Amino acid sequence: MSNFQLQQGLASPAKGNGLSPVSSDESVGKVIRLLRRINHATDLHSKHLIKATGLTTPQIIVLKTIHELGEVTAGTIAEQVSLSPGTVSMILDRLESHALIERYRSSRDRRVAHARLTQTGVAVLERSPPLMRDTFIARFAGLLQDEQARILSALVSVADMMDAVEGEEHPI
Repeated sequence: MSNFQLQQGLASPAKGNGLSPVSSDESVGKVIRLLRRINHATDLHSKHLIKATGLTTPQIIVLKTIHELGEVTAGTIAEQVSLSPGTVSMILDRLESHALIERYRSSRDRRVAHARLTQTGVAVLERSPPLMRDTFIARFAGLLQDEQARILSALVSVADMMDAVEGEEHPI
């Protein structure tokens, strides 16, 4: 049981394994509250990114992905950033309209379009703030490697549980 769990009300200093029995409804409620806190913090930082760069977080993520991968297709970008190809295409349109990227046809297969950063795109990335708040980055970096791995593992599990399933219905 970590101090973080105690502070967040996710555990109690009970005997045994250190975790008190919590009903499923209570656990889901805690998960919802924690996800809302994360979402709120992310939204606030996204507004900061927009003010600093004029770009949304997904647009910056796509720019960074193109920078990291070099000349790349929209499909590859979509896979890397976990966005739909249609969403990536719209983001690329917007980035291209601001002269941050350029798209061109492959010389090997004219059906394939690649994207690459322009000098303006590189300059925007160089002056853009980090995608996460500095305080988070510093705190996370200050954790032991095994604690970082546990957090990443838990986040992967949560993301996997939240992924939409093809054909799953959502009641209104």
